[in-house]
Amino acid sequence: MPHTTCLTPRDRVYVNLDVAQHGVGSGVCGPRVQPRYVRHAQPVSLTLGFRTC
Repeated sequence: MPHTTCLTPRDRVYVNLDVAQHGVGSGVCGPRVQPRYVRHAQPVSLTLGFRTC
């Protein structure tokens, strides 16, 4: 359920996109992430386009 009461009305729309996601697990609650699913922070480039229908 969204927390709409926490949102502040603005004159813009913000979109957040994840380029990649780290595997699930932390060692605190369950096993550690398997090495093949570990993601390390690095610079990335993303191109996004919009068109009207």
